[in-house]
Amino acid sequence: MDSSTEHAREAHISFTLSGGAAGQLIEYLEKNYRTRLWTDLPSLVETIESISRDSTSYYPHLEEVLVHLRLLHNMLVEHMESEEAKLFYPIRRAEKEYSPIKDGDNLKQLVRLMEYEHELIKEGFLRIRHLCHGYHLSFNDAVLPELYERLRSCESLFLEQIKLEYELLFRRLLRKMDDRPETG
Repeated sequence: MDSSTEHAREAHISFTLSGGAAGQLIEYLEKNYRTRLWTDLPSLVETIESISRDSTSYYPHLEEVLVHLRLLHNMLVEHMESEEAKLFYPIRRAEKEYSPIKDGDNLKQLVRLMEYEHELIKEGFLRIRHLCHGYHLSFNDAVLPELYERLRSCESLFLEQIKLEYELLFRRLLRKMDDRPETG
């Protein structure tokens, strides 16, 4: 059995993005996006809870926004934990140990699952945007502009993060997996 067949059978893929670049990208995403989302979403939930508690009749749409934001927060936490444990950790380990990532077929399915979850979370943000009338106010208000800006910022942060993940990490990872030798 030649080494390329053995390599493919074990479902290994080589994934080194120019000397640890994937790990560096993951660190960048964590520092500049994921950590902020991890703290911003709970803070937004608390803010909306407070506004709703004090002014339910004045801002009735915020009750439904709160339901969707809590759901979105739970989805995002679960997604980020799964992504870290099942995708980012193996990439970091492979780069640190200068070894291939094992079980490439499962990893490919996981990338597709992460992309699907990204779409679901985007839909959640779009639903909140819709409930908040595109974050536009038709009246002068002292409370909503800051809240809407925070919601908009959180949505933008997530969209930027997934764009970087897809374009710089997932696409490259999938291409590497598609390029591995076929078993014969």
